[in-house]
Amino acid sequence: MIKLIFFFFSSLSFALQLEVKLNNSFFPFDLTEEMDYKVKGFLISEKSWVLEISRNTMNFPLSNQFAEVLTEALKVKKFLRYDPFISSENIKDILIQRKGNCISFVSYLNEKLKNFGYLTKEVHGILFSKEKNGPFYLSNLSATPHRWIKVFFKDFGWVSFDPLSENGRISNFHLPLKDKKYLKSLKDLEIKVLKWD
Repeated sequence: MIKLIFFFFSSLSFALQLEVKLNNSFFPFDLTEEMDYKVKGFLISEKSWVLEISRNTMNFPLSNQFAEVLTEALKVKKFLRYDPFISSENIKDILIQRKGNCISFVSYLNEKLKNFGYLTKEVHGILFSKEKNGPFYLSNLSATPHRWIKVFFKDFGWVSFDPLSENGRISNFHLPLKDKKYLKSLKDLEIKVLKWD
């Protein structure tokens, strides 16, 4: 039965397909669907799942609000310098240091967007990347924590933005968690890449 499931999955075209073995009884991931981003999960044994992450980077809403949020996301990378060892959610500290990791970047962007009147929420999760010199390369596949932001648009629903990415959007593969408390349990995961398009 499992072989049939894998054959069925392999015939579909997904951007990233992972096999995840959970050493706990709970499922920590948020199976989410956005306008151009989907995370699907399929149980294949008692504690093993196949997760499929797909995205369509060409499907952007044409609106002034989207353009404004995207512009602000891109400005963050010009204003702050990435430093993996500096982590702050305090806006005053971020403005003084003008550097930090994903937590600082998202906290700063979140504050700006809320001041503009946008409904936002921060997302805790895992980031996968094929960029060999990047901080989230495949060798760190055993769950590298990351944070990004979702913004609500009336006509499109929730759309994700990552101020650390080159284009301000989800440009690599982001796997959201249901809750940040699950970050402590990521070391118990075994993750294997089955397919990467």
